[in-house]
Amino acid sequence: DSTSTTSSTTRASATAVKAVNDRIDALSTIRWTGLTAGMEATADGLVIRRPSADGGGSWDHQIYSVEKFKGVVWFSFRVGELDGDANHAMLGFDVDPTAGTSYTTIDYAWYVDNNSMSIYESGSSMGANGATWDVDSIYTIARAGSKVRYYQDGVLKRTVDSHDNDLYIDSSFHS
Repeated sequence: DSTSTTSSTTRASATAVKAVNDRIDALSTIRWTGLTAGMEATADGLVIRRPSADGGGSWDHQIYSVEKFKGVVWFSFRVGELDGDANHAMLGFDVDPTAGTSYTTIDYAWYVDNNSMSIYESGSSMGANGATWDVDSIYTIARAGSKVRYYQDGVLKRTVDSHDNDLYIDSSFHS
């Protein structure tokens, strides 16, 4: 009788996990907090990952930014190689990341679903909006004024009205 373990990694990786905060008007690396068990972040904050699925079948893994951002804010990320078939993660903006680990509490998010990408807002699918998954693509969410915009490789995929509350960068990973 043999037992096998599948390692499943969803990684938001390094090239440009940055934010613009209008209070300091400068680029800064994201500092992460709220790591639930099973999540990892590199010391420089440029890579976050869930190394393997634990088979729990729920959105119960999370990591979010220490800072909250006001006014103009954006961040970009790349999704590294996906291992296995249980790769589900959401990354985006949230008013209160302590409200829960589920994606339903994230206000504006990109959804990595195995080898596809789509947009979710407050737990509801907004569709793919022409977005596709590619290991070399850079995904961005930006808020300026009263609009949130989603980009893939600099190409606008969706624009939506936004509130003006302070935002955290938040995530939810499926186990």
